[in-house]
Amino acid sequence: MVRVCSRFRSAVLGAVVCWSAAATASAAPAGFVVHSDVPTGIVSDAEGFVSLRYMRHLWVTPDGVQAAVVQQGGTTGLGLYSSFDAGLSWTWEQDLPSSAASMSDGIVLADGSLLLAASIGGASPDADVEFMRLDYDADVQRWSMDPLGPSTVYASNQVVMGSRATLAMDSNGVLWCAFRLQNTNTGNTRIRLFYSVDDGLTWEDSLVLFGTANGFVEKDAKVVATGTGIAVVFQNVQGSASSPVRSKAWAYRDDGDPLQTAMTSAPIAVMVAEDGDPHGSHWSVAADSLGDLHLSYQDGPIRYTRLDASVQSWSAPVSLGTQIGSYNSITVTEDDDVYVFARFGTGGHLWVKRRPSATQQWGAWLQVSAAPHPGLLRMCSPERVVDELPVLYQVNASIPYELLHALLAV
Repeated sequence: MVRVCSRFRSAVLGAVVCWSAAATASAAPAGFVVHSDVPTGIVSDAEGFVSLRYMRHLWVTPDGVQAAVVQQGGTTGLGLYSSFDAGLSWTWEQDLPSSAASMSDGIVLADGSLLLAASIGGASPDADVEFMRLDYDADVQRWSMDPLGPSTVYASNQVVMGSRATLAMDSNGVLWCAFRLQNTNTGNTRIRLFYSVDDGLTWEDSLVLFGTANGFVEKDAKVVATGTGIAVVFQNVQGSASSPVRSKAWAYRDDGDPLQTAMTSAPIAVMVAEDGDPHGSHWSVAADSLGDLHLSYQDGPIRYTRLDASVQSWSAPVSLGTQIGSYNSITVTEDDDVYVFARFGTGGHLWVKRRPSATQQWGAWLQVSAAPHPGLLRMCSPERVVDELPVLYQVNASIPYELLHALLAV
């Protein structure tokens, strides 16, 4: 692996692709792409370098520092990197307590501190779901591991194994962690939700279960803070092995509810495509300033749907083009404009599509990457940004995988 150069009560901060219809794509306007294809020097031998899609791996602190946590591969585990010049150069900060197979999801606080949930993508009795916090010192723009951490959210064993964890904080400072739990005795896989009222030192079971109790393991969940509540968006699978039915669903609780209040899940959309997204993880969700949720996901093409928080109802999914999509990441600006990054088919470019809050109409797909790149172009972007939108994307078809950086003016 090559390296280049207070507590939590503060609020969460918030070659060219061949197109079947050329009119669906256009050149980016001048100044929109500030830079792209910038080498970061961050490399890994782990294919899941910045996985999974619905997890967050990139954040911007209030003073403009970009922070990324990636799976470094080898025997190193997770690593924290930072950029002080809008992504033009990157510095390795520190290795984080984790295994070589660990992946993470996290949030940035108003003081710049990072909170992370670490787990693995598969399942193992030796891999727990863990929480860690990295306190930020704005004077020197550096993070330090809290001396009381990491803490264990869920301890796996031979019978029950936790994985694929995500993290959020509600308006009361309560931490919420959603993760997949596989039970070898029952053969069932479901989504569990735990919470912490003491800044992540100890964790309690909310007693809430999501997803159908069956042997399908392609279940994933993202817990999201909406400003007044906590939402859990998840992938569910039902039906038979020969005819599985994949769907997106969600559940919600108000921040004023008792911590073990029952949460009723409701459907968002049934997947139309019969293949693609084999792990149920090619989707991304973000909350805006109104508490609305914006969800992009692979289902043949990239599709989009929005939760209207005022009526707690999701819109009918719309296709964001005719091309077969794969990886995607969604970001919301402080003005509630929505940006979706995507890669199409076997294409070598990174694309973005914008939905301004003022018009609520999707524009054309705009090319972000300047040159075509081999590899899967798995991308990661922050959930919320202010005036600049950074994105990291994974290139190279074989080891070493590398991250490139692009910056958009939004």
